[in-house]
Amino acid sequence: MPRHSIVMAFPGARLLRLDGERIEAVAYRDTEHYALTRDFLNDPDRYLRRLLATEPPPDADG
Repeated sequence: MPRHSIVMAFPGARLLRLDGERIEAVAYRDTEHYALTRDFLNDPDRYLRRLLATEPPPDADG
């Protein structure tokens, strides 16, 4: 696991999200990094299938 994940979760850590022209405070569990790591750990096979697929993944909207 990357070291920065541990630092991000440190109690009292202040995380800032840079979103275009805005800078805003964000909770650790509301970060994209947290969601991606959580989803991967919950179903790593799903991510590996997508990474190793020979066809492009289906459109997320359809």
